[in-house]
Amino acid sequence: MSVSAKAGDNSLQAFDVERVREDFPILNEQVHGKPLVFLDNGASAQKPRQVIQAMTDCMTHYYANVHRGNHKMSQLSTEAYEEARRKVAGFIHAPSDKEVIFTRGATEAINLVAASYGRTFLNPGDEIIITAIIILLFLLHIRSSFVVAICLPAAALMSFIAMRVVGVGANIMSLAGIAIAIGTMVDMAIIVSENIYQHLSDW
Repeated sequence: MSVSAKAGDNSLQAFDVERVREDFPILNEQVHGKPLVFLDNGASAQKPRQVIQAMTDCMTHYYANVHRGNHKMSQLSTEAYEEARRKVAGFIHAPSDKEVIFTRGATEAINLVAASYGRTFLNPGDEIIITAIIILLFLLHIRSSFVVAICLPAAALMSFIAMRVVGVGANIMSLAGIAIAIGTMVDMAIIVSENIYQHLSDW
């Protein structure tokens, strides 16, 4: 099935699932006689053929240190690296490509944001409130996306109530969601959590 859409159309109808699947060669594989369904993207995201081709081209034609060499291969690698940064900036509508920082993974990215934000805005005596609800679900091996979707907004609400009732003036609220498959229910929970924050932050 093919769906045509105008540029900038982010509606569900504009997302052609079959066309996107064709970009991932590994989805042609079978496991136990069934077509592969890969949900472990948090650990190892599969690569589309465009990324595989770009990696192959780099490794076979101009692989070298980025930003560290004056020779031809390094210059080519650096230009390709910066071109990727510019494309990402355009894709996410960043005002400048200097706002795009590549990291080795989500953990490093979160640590980088936490450390840079903390050193800039946090002061001695500031408080951070966290919720153990999702961690408790994880320890109890309850990883249903539906359960997590319900618990994330509940955790946000309980955290705000605790802040007001107990008098905790936290500067940062940390919410964590753990699920085997990050699906639309968990995404919805994050959106609901954001709405809770917006409506209760001035409470």
